[in-house]
Order: sequence, then structure tokens, then C-alpha cells
Amino acid sequence: MLCTTQPTPAAVRIAIIDHYDSFTHNIDAWLHSVVPRVRTEIVAYDDAAAVAALQHAPCPLVLSAGPHSPTEAQPTLDLLTACQGKVAVLGICLGFQIICAWLGLAVCRSRCPQHGRRRTIFRCRRGGLLADLPMTFTAAAYNSLAVPRPSTLPSHWYASAVSAEDELQAIEFRGAKPICGLQFHPESFLDRGSAPLLRRWLRLAAE
Repeated sequence: MLCTTQPTPAAVRIAIIDHYDSFTHNIDAWLHSVVPRVRTEIVAYDDAAAVAALQHAPCPLVLSAGPHSPTEAQPTLDLLTACQGKVAVLGICLGFQIICAWLGLAVCRSRCPQHGRRRTIFRCRRGGLLADLPMTFTAAAYNSLAVPRPSTLPSHWYASAVSAEDELQAIEFRGAKPICGLQFHPESFLDRGSAPLLRRWLRLAAE
């Protein structure tokens, strides 16, 4: 459940899809730090029964980071297909890469792999999930894989941010049930000022 003094409606159930990464618990803590009374459910991506239950009764999803590649997370790819257009989705790091792979974008070795460092991020548009952040900001990077900035995207999908290496850092589907992916880690202790980003996604998720 979600109940805050913010203009976010109540009664929103959020499932965190865990790709067996310690950052999953950081994401859970981040959600609670921004919206203290939010209720979350952590679901292992390969828990077939739990994932099937989400496919039949979907709720807003947060796709966690993880140590592997999108090709090793087929259950999450299938879950995205089942839940498309039904719930809002937020993918972080591996979760972002899974969204990109699901769209058919290339996921490859980063030109500048970084783990536990701040990276400069450049926004590509003024609206969307990052609307409350500066056009240039720093964020926590923990990735060896990356998605090169594509020349084109499917209709209603937007490249929202890139790195200096022109690797995609944020992607969004702006529909009734938005899908948003972030290569960087807004839940990291290295991050500053990510609360507006999460509040905006929670409002979108609750609509």
C-alpha cells in the first residue's frame, strides 16, 4: 500500500523483481526512505509461481540490478511482455538493460565500465521522469554492460539521458502505464537528489 502526504494516490502495491543482487535491498530501502509507508514485495525473478502470479494480477514493478546479462533473465523479459500496458515499470541497471533488450536494442560491453563512481549524465529532453533534475547531473554508476545510444526508437519511446560516451542512461515509454529504465543507481549512497525522480514515478505508477 502507498499512503503519503504527497499527491500520490493510495492503495498501490509495488513488486521488486530481484535478480539476486544486494542492491535489491538498497532499492527497497530507497523506496521506503522517500515514501515511508510504502509496502513492497520482493520477488525472485526465477520464482516461477510468484512471477506467474504477477502476470495474472500485475502491479507496478521495479526491476532490480543484477550480476548477469539480460539474456540470463528470461522470466523478467516474459513478465514485461505480460504486463506491458497494464502497470508502470521502473528498471535500474540490469533492469534498464532488460527493458532495452526487450525492445531489441543492443546490450554490450561499456566503453567506460565503472563501479562505485559518480558519472556525469546529460538529459536529452526536458519532460518525463527526469523533469525535476538538472539538464546535467551526476549519478552513481555500477555497470560493465551498456546500451549504445540508438539512432531510432519505437513510437512513444524516448532516450531521456546519455553519458559522455553516448551510452544510453535513461529510456522511457510515455503511455498510460509508463515504462522507465535507468542505467545509473538512484538508490546508491553516492547519489544526490533522486527523491523527486522516485516521487514522479510513484505518481505515474499510481495513476
